[in-house]
Amino acid sequence: MADSSSRASCTFRLWAQIMGPFSVGYMTSTMVHFYFENLLLDMLGFMVTCLMMMGIAFYCMEMDQQKQRKQANEERRKRPEADPLEIGDKQPTADKLTTLRRVATRAKETFGQGKFPTTPPLPIADRQAFLAAREIVVVHFWAEWNHIDRQMDQNLKSVREKWEPQVCFVSCDTDDPGNLGFAKETAVINLPFLAIYVRGERVEQITGVRSSETIDEILEDLQRRLQKASD
Repeated sequence: MADSSSRASCTFRLWAQIMGPFSVGYMTSTMVHFYFENLLLDMLGFMVTCLMMMGIAFYCMEMDQQKQRKQANEERRKRPEADPLEIGDKQPTADKLTTLRRVATRAKETFGQGKFPTTPPLPIADRQAFLAAREIVVVHFWAEWNHIDRQMDQNLKSVREKWEPQVCFVSCDTDDPGNLGFAKETAVINLPFLAIYVRGERVEQITGVRSSETIDEILEDLQRRLQKASD
């Protein structure tokens, strides 16, 4: 019921912000026409009034959106699992530190207890140098909300036993703001997504879950091609 009322209120405000300027412009045009009986002034008055009122309406709309964003940030601060990178800069430093400790604790528990994902994260700060310094790197782009990624992670775990340390396996959290640009650059359009790099250059990309056997075959084929190129 509350959602319906909110949608109705938003619809009414939008209608008022669009129709209001035209209504005022029409009334101004009518007054100009009544007093001056000049068609040119009539049209000019209508256009100027509409532009002024539309500017005011859009300003009010922007202020309303800022208010809503502020309220949303306040709600995020109340959640223990709030992401500090999603919260506004006005958040107290103590709150940010507390949230960062929670995030760090959850990450430590996740990797320490062998939970999802089992591969270490791809470093954000020196990502390109990390990829370029290794012969072959398999990057698993994942998201916590995507349950299929868990199956892909288990398939990669089986393959890692054979290929490490010859092949480096890492994970990339697509929900991490620090990875958004890299995911876009890699053209990640769906999850699970694997990208295979050879000395920093992306040579393979795989969309969707793949069995451990299929991943193994892909790496075998890549190894044969690299050996052939080096001969």
